[in-house]
Amino acid sequence: MRVLHCNPASEEYQIWLPYTWGRFREFCDHRSGYDLSSIEWLDPIYLGWYDVARLIGDTDFANVDVLLLSFYVWNEERQWEIAKIAREQNPNILILGGGPQSQYKPHQNTKSYEVCDYVTPWEGEELLAEILHRRLAGQSIADLDELDLLVDPRNPVDKVVPKRLKLMDAKSPFILYKDDFIRFANHILTITNALCTMWETNRGCPYKCSFCDWGSATSDKIRRYRKEQVLEEINIFGELKLSYVFNADANFGIFKEDLEYITKVVEIKIKTGYPKELQFSAAKNKKEISNAAHKLLFDAGMCGGAQISFQHTDGQVLEAIDRSNIKQEKLSEELEEAFKNNIPLVGVSILGNPGDTV
Repeated sequence: MRVLHCNPASEEYQIWLPYTWGRFREFCDHRSGYDLSSIEWLDPIYLGWYDVARLIGDTDFANVDVLLLSFYVWNEERQWEIAKIAREQNPNILILGGGPQSQYKPHQNTKSYEVCDYVTPWEGEELLAEILHRRLAGQSIADLDELDLLVDPRNPVDKVVPKRLKLMDAKSPFILYKDDFIRFANHILTITNALCTMWETNRGCPYKCSFCDWGSATSDKIRRYRKEQVLEEINIFGELKLSYVFNADANFGIFKEDLEYITKVVEIKIKTGYPKELQFSAAKNKKEISNAAHKLLFDAGMCGGAQISFQHTDGQVLEAIDRSNIKQEKLSEELEEAFKNNIPLVGVSILGNPGDTV
């Protein structure tokens, strides 16, 4: 069975390594209880061309059994078009949509998502392994819809059941598929020097800010990857010659180990010249570690400053968007710390919130 993951970049000349492809493959290869060794993982689609014909190149969807589409706001329309082309070439292809942009509720734009057989907004690794196992065994996956794990966009629902993964037994895709990632990186570097990757040390966020587009893991406890593994995979950042690393933790700096991770990244930068830049989203209230991390990165020339998220300055509006958990004195501490360390700050606010007036 041949599986193709597609996640077009948001920009044509800032291209991201296919980290999600690595996560899917890692779970199916090493954590699933099923034997999925017969799965053939095709090279994913990860470039950013806006011209879909150029983006999919000479991809022959007639030779693809399962197409995985990761949706976000910047690639949604291209993904719909790719799904239509895939279906025309192969009426029997199974098309699964996922990611924060996936629409599955009655009031959403589910009509456009009917190009997919099913969608889910939740973590997809374990669910994908179950689907692939059933397809290999000739079993139906229809009951996964009935269990509200998958949604047929033709029959939208208000709620989907989350499948939370344990991460301590997870392995690093950067380590497992290092040769593949180096191959992808070298390919990208023939097009542009803007080679980026996402990087996780944990998943989940205890807050529930109503505007958040982080994905499905908000208002949830934080689950962590093993510290030793995180430190080991940082070594590969230099070999990949990354220009930019985005840490995808929702609250970086909430754990003391986070400063060790940044210290290690800076060591690799000094040793190899890469990665050139790293950014993270700082913990909402505990600022000591994130401030120290920003100082290390700034002194190493790896960040242009820090971001301070006011979101709004009106208490009633903050309460309306479930963001009243961050106190003004905490924001003041962050301002003073950055000023003391001579680190530039970018202030962020959101306009057009519930409760806003002209």
